[in-house]
Amino acid sequence: MAKIQDQSATNADEQAIRLLLIIPVAGLIYCGLVIFAIAALPTLREHPLFAGAFFSLLPLTVAAFIWLSTSARAYRRLDN
Repeated sequence: MAKIQDQSATNADEQAIRLLLIIPVAGLIYCGLVIFAIAALPTLREHPLFAGAFFSLLPLTVAAFIWLSTSARAYRRLDN
């Protein structure tokens, strides 16, 4: 029984490490893509307020979706 708990703890640790490594790299890639898009597309330079709102709300929406789906999954586990 203890061996199963150790494996699940190890899997959770590995998942946390992956998450901590992937998020900053994904953020840097996203920032690079935003800078490239602003430099390449004149429409984004002509409308900076809309471009900034879009590029700010996109990661916020993704983060909110991930947060809500994870908490809903955890809530369902507690309910069962």
